[in-house]
Amino acid sequence: MLISDIKGEKMNSALKWFYTIWFGLFVGLNLLGIIVDYLSTRSLYETWLYVTELYSPFNIWNLIFSLISLSPAIVAYMWREKRLKKSPNKSGDTI
Repeated sequence: MLISDIKGEKMNSALKWFYTIWFGLFVGLNLLGIIVDYLSTRSLYETWLYVTELYSPFNIWNLIFSLISLSPAIVAYMWREKRLKKSPNKSGDTI
């Protein structure tokens, strides 16, 4: 195994951890926002109205913000996939 192969594997692992953690934080913070909203409203119905309005497919601003927020994770995922396609086979054969 070459040194560059070891560095490449570490980079692929780091990219995988990065986009996994970033996506997890995104989902976790969205869930935390829903919970905090539930605690601050008077009823579950008010919370339901707010959440359905916020996450509606017609709420373009929320979709844009979500894409911007997730863009580092999306780029890291695409970069890792590109690196995996370029890397030689695990058996050591080079194509």
